[in-house]
Order: sequence, then C-alpha cells, then structure tokens
Amino acid sequence: MLSCRDIKRMFNVITMEGLYLAPTAIMKCPNCTGLFLSGVQQKTKLCPYCCKSINLQNALRVAQAVNALEASEMLKQLKAKNAKNVRPKFRRV
Repeated sequence: MLSCRDIKRMFNVITMEGLYLAPTAIMKCPNCTGLFLSGVQQKTKLCPYCCKSINLQNALRVAQAVNALEASEMLKQLKAKNAKNVRPKFRRV
C-alpha cells in the first residue's frame, strides 16, 4: 500500500510547507486607477481592467506583502475601503 508521501511524490503535489511564495505588490494602473497584484520582480504587466501594458517600475506601488496570500487580503481591504469612499454618480429620487 502506498503512503501519503509516496502519492505526493508520484503526482508531484506541492504542500504549503514546500511552496515558495514570492513577495507580491499591489499596484495602481496609471490609465484607469485600478488596483491589481503583481510579483515584485515583474517589469511589465497588462492591466486586468483596461488591458493596457504597464511598466511596473514606473507605476505606483500602493503596498507590498510577503506573499500573494497576504497581498490578496490587503487588496480586498483596499477595494472595500475605496468602495465606501466612492460617491454614487447618480442621485436617488
């Protein structure tokens, strides 16, 4: 019978203990001001909102986290905070 360790080796399953999580930055698009995640080592990226190519070395870095999981949580909090501060563009009757 195969052990769990043998099965992981066979299927090359990576656990959180063996996974290297790279530092991740929260960037702001200069074209549409959308917030998105990118690796700290990345030089360019397409904005997921306006599809423009962004030179990340010249873009505004809003925050940086140790790994993508922490950066994702920070990004959720920033988006929630920004959503509360945005005024509606229409007036309710």
